[in-house]
Amino acid sequence: MGWGDDWEIVISTIILIVISMTLITLRIIGKPVFEISFETLVIHVATIVAIASCIYIIISKRRKQI
Repeated sequence: MGWGDDWEIVISTIILIVISMTLITLRIIGKPVFEISFETLVIHVATIVAIASCIYIIISKRRKQI
């Protein structure tokens, strides 16, 4: 089991992080793209869940190697 098995979730997490940071930056400079509630629920929560999933996968793989 290498990173090849979980490469899709790593790539999708990176994409979600880029989208989330772009939307936060646009909101800070005063040009919001979406309403704040929609942006929070659809983009930022999904990003947090994806990051948590990646961390869980990394930790569980390291425990299996030991």
